Amino acid sequence: IPGEGKTILLAEQMHSTGRLYSCDAAENRVGLIRTTVQRMGLTNVEVLCSDATKGNPALPQADRILADVPCSGLGILGKKPDIRYKQLDDLQSLYTLQYKILENAAKYLNKNGVLVYSTCTINPNENIAVVAKFLREHPDFAPAELPYIPAGALQDEVRGITILPDRCGMDGFYVARLQKKAENENKS
Repeated sequence: IPGEGKTILLAEQMHSTGRLYSCDAAENRVGLIRTTVQRMGLTNVEVLCSDATKGNPALPQADRILADVPCSGLGILGKKPDIRYKQLDDLQSLYTLQYKILENAAKYLNKNGVLVYSTCTINPNENIAVVAKFLREHPDFAPAELPYIPAGALQDEVRGITILPDRCGMDGFYVARLQKKAENENKS
């Protein structure tokens, strides 16, 4: 889970139960997250510097995982207009990175666990294409219903949603919820 905002929100929703591991590949971001967690007095959060494309023996199996992957940021142009000047000529390597992170995150999920894939872009190649490929290559996962779908959001065939700024009155995002099947469900 990158970002101190999402970490704090999830930790607070857990009401000091369980354990939340918040990971980022950039040491400076890890420091920011740690500082915020300490300032908020959250005791159920562990912050790690970790490359999400590679395994990390410090991470346990989990019941819930949020894979908030790096993206082009095309959904937040309203907040960060300089993104429009970003070089997007090597998007294929970004799609590959997103897929690797999703695949690696899935290795840590317990049976019947839920993995949420999210981006702050509206580019289908970074969203449904990544999730659909993952589902094709991992029959032990299935799309799961999202508990809340904002009015105006577009739902796709893998039950993911794209939130468009002009339709939903908020930044553009993509969210898909995937559930790992129980052992006996894989054989049917």
